[in-house]
Amino acid sequence: MKRLLFGVGLIGLLSGCSGEPSEADLKAVVQAQYDAVNGLGSMFGMKQGIASLKYVEKVSCASVRDKVYRCDVVVVGSNAITGDGKSATSLLLMKTKEGWAEVEQ
Repeated sequence: MKRLLFGVGLIGLLSGCSGEPSEADLKAVVQAQYDAVNGLGSMFGMKQGIASLKYVEKVSCASVRDKVYRCDVVVVGSNAITGDGKSATSLLLMKTKEGWAEVEQ
């Protein structure tokens, strides 16, 4: 039993050291984009929550260079104009002291 727990713990530790962003990291980056859209909308007198994120699914991530990854994701969200929608996109992310940040492609 101790070996099983050690093995599971080791796998979890090693998977955390892979370096690439997790699905939660990707969701946080996309959520920041949605928050920015909502902030702009409120500046122009639109009601809060013009756009909402439902979920982000990580498809794959590949290292581009040290601390930079290109990740393919599926994003499901909605907005006041077009309603619910699902799209596939690619994000270029860099690891910073504060966390993952999108960089210009």
